[in-house]
Amino acid sequence: TGDGSAGAYLDTFDISETETFTQELNFNIERDTMSLVFGLFYMDDETSRHTHFDNPQPILGFPVPSMFDFKPMPVVAAQTCDREVVTEYSSTTSRAVIQHDLSADSNVYASISEGFKAGGYATYECTDPYDPEEVTSLEFGFKGSLAENTSLNASLFRYDYTDFQVLQVVGIQTVTRNAGDATVNGLEIEALSNVSDSLTLNYGITLLDATYGEFVNTNGIEPQLGEQQLEGNYLTNAPKVSINLGLNYTSAMASGASLTYRANAAYKSRIYFSEFNEYSQDAYTIVDLNLIWESADETMRSRFFIKNATDEEYISGYLSSATGGGRFGQWGYPRTAGIEIQRNF
Repeated sequence: TGDGSAGAYLDTFDISETETFTQELNFNIERDTMSLVFGLFYMDDETSRHTHFDNPQPILGFPVPSMFDFKPMPVVAAQTCDREVVTEYSSTTSRAVIQHDLSADSNVYASISEGFKAGGYATYECTDPYDPEEVTSLEFGFKGSLAENTSLNASLFRYDYTDFQVLQVVGIQTVTRNAGDATVNGLEIEALSNVSDSLTLNYGITLLDATYGEFVNTNGIEPQLGEQQLEGNYLTNAPKVSINLGLNYTSAMASGASLTYRANAAYKSRIYFSEFNEYSQDAYTIVDLNLIWESADETMRSRFFIKNATDEEYISGYLSSATGGGRFGQWGYPRTAGIEIQRNF
């Protein structure tokens, strides 16, 4: 049942229908030193949803701990509406890019683009719809070769969100609300180096400064704190620092087969799981190891792998519990070893 117990206390059914039509048209103009791209993109997305809830109201009110024993009562805990509405959202977005070639395989560029995410209705609330989300993106970057054996992609970017949409739990209901403005400033660098014919290194770093603008909200878990100003709080699932490093070494065997040793390490700094920044995952590093054998004619391939070789404990996902009024997370995979065998015909 909906509350996770053996009793038939929460009964719910949901009927959803979605129709989507998209069409994209691009025009490319090539000149000796200039390339122009013009495009049109059209999308029509129609969604209808009917949700019905039959569930008891917690006797202690809002919020309710997830371990609370529900009792059958002939009342409704979640507010629902019997309504039929038609709402249309439309937007015209644009994108412009300037690119300058430094050499045959290197260039610098600058771009500005706009994005749009339609608004909608919170399924379980009899409230006005939440507004569309819009974003303006600025990006400056470099793509190409630093040296004969090293390629680099680097970008400096800024995203300015208006009416940023946030999925929240209010009481015991999951709803989408507008969080006002949000800003993401970042730097991303990715590189690949061919150290030798056998050894390849890939490495990268991402730096983020992602914060909410003015955003007043009430935490359903701690309603006694009242309305809180969340301006300056960090966006969810946005680590300030992400670093990745990969090593790939391939050696030839006497039989003509190849043996590849591959190691990857990924580091993420602290991640926040809610807009209130009260729940977070400390920094962690995941290391994956692979040993790959491939036959000379490339028809047979086997891979022995170890995921999360250091058996790091970390939370990979975090969700809000609407029916329990609480929060729950999901642990990432522990150390996992396995073997794959592939045959090509």
